[in-house]
Amino acid sequence: SETCSILRQDLASQCCYSKCSLCGDLQVNAALSVMHDETRLGCSEFDSYIFASNFITEGTDECSQFQQEHGGSCCYDVQCNLCARGNDIWTTKEDAIVPYGGSDVTCGEVANFLYQKAMSQDNVCIAAQENIFNNCCFKQCEMCGEAGATINWAANTIFKGQAMSCTDVYWSLMSDAIEVGHPTCSAIGQVAGDCCYQIPQSQCTLCKDDNAVTYNTRWNKDVTVNGVTKTCGDFNTLLSTQEDDSQTCSLAKDEIFSECCFAGSDTLVAIANDAESDAMCQLCPSDQVGVNQRIIFNNGPTTCKEVYDFLVDNHKESSTTCKSAQVKLREECCMYPDDIDSSIEQFGMNAKNQESGSKTEGEGSVTSDSGLKESDETKKKENPWGTSLDSWTVGINSSTRMCSTLSLSLFSLIGGLMMYY
Repeated sequence: SETCSILRQDLASQCCYSKCSLCGDLQVNAALSVMHDETRLGCSEFDSYIFASNFITEGTDECSQFQQEHGGSCCYDVQCNLCARGNDIWTTKEDAIVPYGGSDVTCGEVANFLYQKAMSQDNVCIAAQENIFNNCCFKQCEMCGEAGATINWAANTIFKGQAMSCTDVYWSLMSDAIEVGHPTCSAIGQVAGDCCYQIPQSQCTLCKDDNAVTYNTRWNKDVTVNGVTKTCGDFNTLLSTQEDDSQTCSLAKDEIFSECCFAGSDTLVAIANDAESDAMCQLCPSDQVGVNQRIIFNNGPTTCKEVYDFLVDNHKESSTTCKSAQVKLREECCMYPDDIDSSIEQFGMNAKNQESGSKTEGEGSVTSDSGLKESDETKKKENPWGTSLDSWTVGINSSTRMCSTLSLSLFSLIGGLMMYY
């Protein structure tokens, strides 16, 4: 704001100083500790406490002494990132052409070469950042740039005169490589009120009871609140923008918890779905084929194939995680073979090789350099969605939540939340 700018100009020289940095452009090994004046200190404590509390300034003899004494132990280098500048990571213009090494190559090729062959403090990395940064790197336009804000993927808005989901607006900005300062980015502020929210400190989860026990969710079951019908999964996404101890969260649980949530072990859920099996998880039914669509999964953007690759390598067909993913993603990620266009990438047991037209053999899609499926001893893939995937369906032997009589205020609260849905 103008007020902030004026205060910064008037007071910055009096109130601010350049604090000493132990590692400068290198990284601090926060897991390591060293002896200093007969006291053991964590490497990160120099920047966060010692320098700050004693107002030690960069460039002074005192700062240099700390750097010389502990820099070798506490600091380390990382791979070269062409589009790193200070503490910011910019986005690479993958297809832009630049002269490099005597040839015209894409920025994406230069970035990959530097990441594989150079460290951040190597001369070749620093020279590339100085010479081609402006041609290869840009500041990606962010829909929710305010600190602490994130995208409400389930919300809808008006963008460029059309009704669009916030998810579609996000992908439009990414695919068109819209930069900060572009007219389209300047106009994005108009949809921030619909698409962005401050991340709650403790997020409301529909199927978590008062004892913090998480139940299974009937993701595709339709329920009605204040005359609006949505799936339990949609309401769960809607409520995730609210604090866990908020009145909206509590009243919503009282209204639809018993319809949307249930307790049960992995075994019971598997029996209920007629799927008692030791086979690895298949996202799609046996008569359908996986199609690689962009989706929102556990409140983040990904693709159907990425979810499938994780499930087939880490979960059995009978697990609750597998069953929940099948119910949640089947409509978006699975199609009958006769309905699939030849240009769409396929995956799964019934997928056809798009070049030869033959079916893909085996359960997984992870292959080695020779094109063969990796062995069972291969290390399992890490869950790219953190621990939240497994928290879908917890709550074994938990008691049933008792639903109380609702206050009419719930309807106005939920109605206010859904004004853009």
